[in-house]
Amino acid sequence: MALELSSAMSGFFKGEKARQTEFIRILGKHGIHITPAEIVGTLYCTDADMRCNGFPYLIGELKDEMGSKGAEPIFQSAVYYTSLTSKAAKASQSSFSIPLPFFVSHR
Repeated sequence: MALELSSAMSGFFKGEKARQTEFIRILGKHGIHITPAEIVGTLYCTDADMRCNGFPYLIGELKDEMGSKGAEPIFQSAVYYTSLTSKAAKASQSSFSIPLPFFVSHR
């Protein structure tokens, strides 16, 4: 799987969406099912994530090509994570632990 992902992601794509689609397809082929998801109450949408009870434990942010956009994927993923968890913390009246996610970024 790692070799397949490495080979595929080093290719050129027509856009970020094409790279995202190929990334999700390869992981799905190997039994890892991720999906893009909206962060409710914000204008954010992850490129790919996995959640348990509404909390993300994997957030993927894919960029088209090196230097193609100003946002760093790891920081963009961190913003998504804090947006999700702060909304959940405000909605909850009891104390709860928030799982730390695994951030995936690829350029």
